[in-house]
Amino acid sequence: MRLGVMCSGNGTNFENIVRTCREDEVVVMVHNKKKCGAAKRAEKLGIPHTQISSKSEDTIIQIMCIFGIKNVYLKCLRTHLQILQTVQEEEFYLEKV
Repeated sequence: MRLGVMCSGNGTNFENIVRTCREDEVVVMVHNKKKCGAAKRAEKLGIPHTQISSKSEDTIIQIMCIFGIKNVYLKCLRTHLQILQTVQEEEFYLEKV
């Protein structure tokens, strides 16, 4: 299964997801902060990443679609709750991490 991850912090959860998902593949990471530690981890792990404002829901969904994402793993942050609803409407399967 192809996975997309959204981050805004140091990236320890992101890296744990990448390293522990043996049957699944993290193919893209979206972060909303310019100096996000998770971006450095994505670089180190060879995973494409991009910075997008958490308010740009349509752009985030487009990126996930481009990478063929059907699962979006979110660290439960207040700013991501609205995106959860939008992604659900796009018939994505969601799981909170």
